[in-house]
Parts: sequence; structure tokens; C-alpha cells
Amino acid sequence: MFERLVGNDKLRALLSREIREGTLAHGYIIEGAAGIGKHTLAFDMAAAMAGFDERGLKRIKGGLCPDIRVFGIPSGRKTIGIEMVRELGYLSSVTPNELDFKMTIIENADFMTVQAQNAFLKLLEEPPSEVYFLMLCENASALLPTVRSRASTLRMLRCDDESIKSYLKADKRGSYLFSRDPQAFDAIVRASDGRIGKALEMCGESDTGERNSASADRNTMQKAAELVECIAGRRSAPLTFCVNSLGSDRSRISLLLSFSVLAVRDLILCKAAMMAGKEDDTGAKCLSEKLCFYESKNEAALIAQRLSMSELMQCGYAFSSFSERLLQNGNVRQILTELSYRLRKIAC
Repeated sequence: MFERLVGNDKLRALLSREIREGTLAHGYIIEGAAGIGKHTLAFDMAAAMAGFDERGLKRIKGGLCPDIRVFGIPSGRKTIGIEMVRELGYLSSVTPNELDFKMTIIENADFMTVQAQNAFLKLLEEPPSEVYFLMLCENASALLPTVRSRASTLRMLRCDDESIKSYLKADKRGSYLFSRDPQAFDAIVRASDGRIGKALEMCGESDTGERNSASADRNTMQKAAELVECIAGRRSAPLTFCVNSLGSDRSRISLLLSFSVLAVRDLILCKAAMMAGKEDDTGAKCLSEKLCFYESKNEAALIAQRLSMSELMQCGYAFSSFSERLLQNGNVRQILTELSYRLRKIAC
């Protein structure tokens, strides 16, 4: 039970016991950062309750099980409105088709409007028999206190690097990348920030590994280094060209932005060391061991000298925030256009 879920051992033990003993609550809030495994947990809960094997799990994920439904922000909308809550309320009242329970998984539940949450509250207060609601969100505090008080909150924790490495090596995409470019593989593990979903996203989408050759290799790391160099060099035109030449491959762009986050992180460390006056041999050696992107402290230090700490912090935030937007399926061209504008403002 919950074999696919990496880490979060206490959470797995708790839910496994509640499923075995039949003591599951009717409402759960599953909170965690994007790519941390909220969907994996939700789908595994549904499969475990239904007694499904891997084939049955695929049916759930494909939307082929009529008693387990997934709702989210409608296309073209920014929030979940009261209309959707009314629809899931009606569907919850219908007798199960093939299982002895019904489950509704709500993606981005923290984007429900106040009106929608108030309507949903009535379902939580008087849930139909054998109906369960899973609310997935990054920020549970965005939900009304009355909603939070009527559901159990499950907070998902980030995984350690070794757990992510083991998981990726067992996955076709990750194992292909590891055999092809161990350095890029290690960089992806570091850039994932403890999130399996983000690590898999950066490894590419193909199960055969064919896309990895273009989306997760040293060329992408070099492109990230070039982008950071354009910013440090205050070169507006090359910077714009560099961003515009990224194309539309979401996986490759996501990987590049994650590498850029690592590069800026190294530069911030170097800048902090300079500001603290830690330039002796011991300090330099210690700093070099902490670098994630650059191979040498001198290379990173030369770039860091050309940017202020404030500018570095702004770059790090820009790369990180736009990477998150990509992970949430934002419009690629719009994201790149806005990123180019933001970076030009920082550099020039």
C-alpha cells in the first residue's frame, strides 16, 4: 500500500492503518509544494480503498473509474467557482456505479472562491454516506477556517536527495539520464528541492528516454550558464535572444530554469563569502564543496562580482517563480516573454 509514495513514512503508516481499520475521515486536505507527490498520494489512497492493482490505478488516473472523479480549475478560468461545487455535490449524491464508495479529488483547492468554499462546506458538514473528498493544495491557509476545521490536514514533506536518486534510477527517464550524464542527473536531484514530481518533470516526459537527449543534458546546463552570463554582462540584446531561442519544449525550459536557480544559488554563496571577507584558502575550499552548479569557486566568484546581492536575489526569485509556473502548466510563450522582460529589468 502506497509503494509509489517516496518518503513521508509516518503519513503512509497513518493512512494505511485508517484504510485497514475503516476509520478514514470523509474530508482530507493534502498540502504540499508543486511536484511533491500530492496526486500520487491521492490516487494511491483511492486505489488502496478500491483494492485496485496497477491496472486499476491506471484506470483511476485516466478518469475511467466513474466513482473516482478529479476536479480542478476549469479551462480559461483562474479560480474554482460555485458551479463546479454544485456539480460535484450532485455527483456525490448519485449511488456508486462499481465501487462501494465515491471519491472526489479537487486539484488546486486553495483556488476555490469564498462562495465555492461556503457551498462545499455544506458537503463536508453532512457528507453523503461513503463519500470522500480530497482537497489538494499548496497553501491550506487559503482555505476558510471552517473548511479546515472539518477536514484532516495531511502535510507532505520533501524527500532527501538519496531517496530521490534511488527513485529516479528505478525510473526509465531517470536511469537513462544517469547513464548518459551523471553530472546533469545530480544537478536535477539538487534542483528538485526534495520533490519527486519536479525531478521527473526535469528528466523529460518520454518513457523511452528519447526526449532526454534534448531536454536533460550538459547542453541545457551550458545554456543556463550562458543565460546567467548575459545577465552579469548587462547584455540586453543577447539576453533577449537567449530567452527567445529556448523554443517551446516545456521539459527543456523547466530544466534550464532549474539549473539557472542552482547557478544563482552558487553566486549568492560566493557573494555572501565576499561580503563576509572569507577569502582565505580554508574558506575557498569550504565554499567550493558547497557549489552545486559551477565546477570551481573562481568561475562563480568572477560572475558574482558583477552583480549586487539584491540583483542576485531578484534573479533567483525570477527563475524559481517562472519555473513553478511552468510546472503548473502555464503558457510557455507568455512565461518566456515575461521572464525576458523581468531579467532585462534586473540586468539593465
